[in-house]
Amino acid sequence: MTHAPLTTATCPAPDALAGYVEHRLGTYGRTGLERHMSACRPCRDALAELVLSLHAESASGRSPVPVKRFSYSAAAVVLSFFGLAAAGVWQDHDRASAPGTTWGRLEAAAGELRGEHDGLFVDFQPYSRSELADVPGADVMRGTTRRLTPVGNIHATQPEVNWFTVTGATSYVFTLRQADGSRIWRTETKSPTLTWPEGATPLTPGLRYILSASADGLLGRETTSSAFSVASLEVKDRFERRRTAILSGEEDVAHLLEAHCALRMGFLEEAATALEKYRRRNPGDPLGSLTLAHILNFTP
Repeated sequence: MTHAPLTTATCPAPDALAGYVEHRLGTYGRTGLERHMSACRPCRDALAELVLSLHAESASGRSPVPVKRFSYSAAAVVLSFFGLAAAGVWQDHDRASAPGTTWGRLEAAAGELRGEHDGLFVDFQPYSRSELADVPGADVMRGTTRRLTPVGNIHATQPEVNWFTVTGATSYVFTLRQADGSRIWRTETKSPTLTWPEGATPLTPGLRYILSASADGLLGRETTSSAFSVASLEVKDRFERRRTAILSGEEDVAHLLEAHCALRMGFLEEAATALEKYRRRNPGDPLGSLTLAHILNFTP
């Protein structure tokens, strides 16, 4: 295992952050980094930026690393630090919800969309302060949760499956079921990443599915599950029309509002991509950080 140099006097090197995201740090390095992060907001933001940049590189084809392996399998890592920082971030927004703030502009832009586009945004609201205040904490930080994808609404009818690497595991079992529990397929593989099984029937748009995963590692059996749906043509069309309308509005918060819209509709990849664009222009915005936490902790 890699033991990147960490000290309490200085911020960790970029390689240490990368090692944490990639699960390469040993116990000593991981503990030291978590201790530093609990008191260092710039490093928490840097970790979030790392996850989003890896997402962007993979999505654009500039990186050979699968996008979901970093953006969602690393969710517990990022969320832990947002959980530790939640109280301070929330206080910032509790004092700053006036019309000129990010929150005020976001709510105003959503109101304009509801007024200008008859029926298209009638049921849409950006995430509220109470919703964004509900940020995971210590249980996630200790690594008890790892994202299994796909999750939420997806476009592909033959999606790739991604989980995290279980230390000591020699095989992984993935099972896909319909919403009523009837099994569609079960596959065992040596990797936590699985392409659509050969010969398996493509999924049906509009239906909901349950995916489960298990692996026996050094610390015992790891199991998890996720729920997802293949978006229907109607849902896809509604989302695209909403996105087009949003991006024609106020430029300052357009991508943040796009991320909230995508998250409301369960399109996690689109939400993460939109938020990455927003945070490039507004790297220190607390509302962007809280939105990222909810993208990574999304539960259908």
